[in-house]
Amino acid sequence: MSRISSVEKGARKRGHLEENESVQAVAIVGHGATVALPDLATPVSWSRAAIAATERNLYVMKLGQIGFAGIKDLAFKRPLEHVTLLAGHDMIDIGTAEEGRLATYKVIPAQSPKKLVEFVAAHSSEECKMV
Repeated sequence: MSRISSVEKGARKRGHLEENESVQAVAIVGHGATVALPDLATPVSWSRAAIAATERNLYVMKLGQIGFAGIKDLAFKRPLEHVTLLAGHDMIDIGTAEEGRLATYKVIPAQSPKKLVEFVAAHSSEECKMV
């Protein structure tokens, strides 16, 4: 099973995906945190997360310790068309033009977010790039 289908299966099992959505691109990231968001009681800090893009939304979800299907909590989701992504060789920032930076995560070695950034860039009206 591919990483994308594993993340989709776990997210669907937890009820995080909307009906008729399918995961198109994924980046697995290491330690990071969200900033204080209106839809979160407190900022979230995790040691491992999946950033998943569907046709309509971008999701940040906590991963369990083993595999990619072990989706736990949902940090946040935002409409894909408003998402900004800035990714470097060791960090990825997620945000929106309206809300600013929402989260920063450490890129795990050999887990490049390039395909995620390319997919989001093709579907967002905001800036998305590898730096």
